[in-house]
Amino acid sequence: MGAETDVTSQGPGPAGTKPPSADQDRGNKSIVRQMWRSLAMLLVVLVVSAIVSGYLLLGIVNIVRQIIEVEDPLERAALEMEINAGEATYSILNYVTHPDPRQIDRFEDSNMDFARYAEQFSTLTKGGPDEALGDSVLALQRAYQQSGEEIIATVAKRTADLTTVRQKIREIDALIDDTLQPGFERSDPDHVTKLAAALEMEINTDEAFAAVESYMHEPDEEQRREFEDAMSDFQRFESQYRTTPMSSAETNVLDHISAEFAAAAALGTVMIQQTDHLNDTLARFRGEIEEFDDVMDDHVQMVVLDRKMTAHAQTQGASWTALLVILVMALFILAVVGLSTWVTTRKIVRSFWLLVFGIDQYAEGNLDHRIEIKADDELGKLGLAFNKMVEQRKAAIDALDEKNRVLAELSSKLSKYLSPQVYESIFRGEQEVAISTTRKKLTVFFSDIKDFTATTDDLEPEELAYLLNDYLTEMSEIALAHGATIDKYVGDAMLLFFGDPTTKGVQEDALACVRMAIAMQRCMVGVRAKWRDRGLERRFHVRIGINTGFCNVGNFGSEERMDYTIIGGEVNLAARLEGAAPVDGIMMAHETHALVKNEIAAEEQEPITVKGFPHPVRTYAVTGIYDDIDSGPSFIHAESEALRLHVDLNKLDAEGRRAAADELERQAARLREETDE
Repeated sequence: MGAETDVTSQGPGPAGTKPPSADQDRGNKSIVRQMWRSLAMLLVVLVVSAIVSGYLLLGIVNIVRQIIEVEDPLERAALEMEINAGEATYSILNYVTHPDPRQIDRFEDSNMDFARYAEQFSTLTKGGPDEALGDSVLALQRAYQQSGEEIIATVAKRTADLTTVRQKIREIDALIDDTLQPGFERSDPDHVTKLAAALEMEINTDEAFAAVESYMHEPDEEQRREFEDAMSDFQRFESQYRTTPMSSAETNVLDHISAEFAAAAALGTVMIQQTDHLNDTLARFRGEIEEFDDVMDDHVQMVVLDRKMTAHAQTQGASWTALLVILVMALFILAVVGLSTWVTTRKIVRSFWLLVFGIDQYAEGNLDHRIEIKADDELGKLGLAFNKMVEQRKAAIDALDEKNRVLAELSSKLSKYLSPQVYESIFRGEQEVAISTTRKKLTVFFSDIKDFTATTDDLEPEELAYLLNDYLTEMSEIALAHGATIDKYVGDAMLLFFGDPTTKGVQEDALACVRMAIAMQRCMVGVRAKWRDRGLERRFHVRIGINTGFCNVGNFGSEERMDYTIIGGEVNLAARLEGAAPVDGIMMAHETHALVKNEIAAEEQEPITVKGFPHPVRTYAVTGIYDDIDSGPSFIHAESEALRLHVDLNKLDAEGRRAAADELERQAARLREETDE
């Protein structure tokens, strides 16, 4: 009689579903040995039956080994191909923009691993229905490698040619400066012609190869035309120089300059062609990457999943076939080994049902289910291997969830250091985190507290921190509500702008900026009242300057530390307008006024002179900032150097309003008496 085997299943399953039960088995013999022991008693019939059963069971073992030994390498090869293809692509694209030999090393290492796993994937699919897919993946990898090497070679050659061209340009400039230009007499017409021609040749030399370098960074037909025009102008001025009387030394130098320029021009043309070829190769390279990604997503992943499902189906089918053969065999030898065969069959069937149930649970996403087959045979090892695979999958998912949680917390903290618009555009992938700038028409806002240092000199640090932080908090909330991009805080000063990274149009951006400034000045009335209620008598009065014009906006700094900001003369003008603004007032430039004049009332002020601007700048002061506040039903406001009146009607009941009115009348009568005297 065969020893019984305990086959159980642990872990939660679907509602109302229970795994099949089994008796415990403490035997330590393999399935093949148990079958041979049972069948050895049947002579010829027993031998034939054993051969058939052994053949079927070996098929099951092979399927099990395929699940354990083949499927994992196939899936890993697919994953490693995607990872290394991405790393190699990143290195290639970095090398195009920053030709660093280290990027070549990274590409070669990643591509070598990419090729190795592509070969492994192709080997694993040999002889099967997916052999063509394996060959296709391998062909894509080789085409990808060829394109990457072609890009590297083109960039390296173009970089070397650029170094040669720069050397020739320096040599041409030196020959013109040191040989052709010195010693001319401005009173001699021929000398004047030579001097002018030499200067123009030098200018056109620099312009020609500046156009080439610009074309390398951003291919544009305009740059190509500028290069060709500069070469034509150089030749024209060279011919003009040659129309004047020349010494033999001048002739030799000019011939040398002409030869050097021709060689440099030829290299420039080659570099333009290299740039065009590089762009074509990059386009092909990106197409190959996209094709590879499509193959991975649409075919390779399906092959991995299909193989798992096929193995599952084969295992289930083989188990039923084995069961049928064993049952038929049991009918022939029921009298001799019926009980032994029944025990062995029962153990195998229960084990297979547990495997099928466990695989079903895994397919449904239940990673808490475990298979427990208490036997030392192949099925027991399969159960252990299945449980290990599920545990590794669950651990990987848990680790991924934890990393996502940490990244979410970190991104939330980092967002406090960036303007919301910039933060959102980066995390949506709309803006690249790299040193780059663009030129845009922006509306720039600059504000400052009048006499801040003198006003706060005698404040305690805690009191100063409260005032400044409260002020900046109130102003920032208004800025964000109106869609402003907060550039920076410089002490008590604020630099904001509208028009990037999001914009509603130049006019709407300007209107939003001026409306925001008005809202800030109005808010300061309540802020000062709140501070007085706390016993703080400091009176912060804000001046605001607004200007609209073209600025450079983007990431400035280094690869390790950069700042998203704006620069340009228009930013300086906004700061100067703030300095010229009246206290609690808003000063804007003429262009801003032209954009908002139909909705914002303003009075033209005296022009101001600003460094960097050739003419005086027309300025306008916004009027009526507090008009609707004063006329509103809930607040009375009046403020000047000698008068400060703030009445919040919402905080007064009927009796309080009458008392306030009586007090105002008494104080008004007193003022009249003082005036009459």
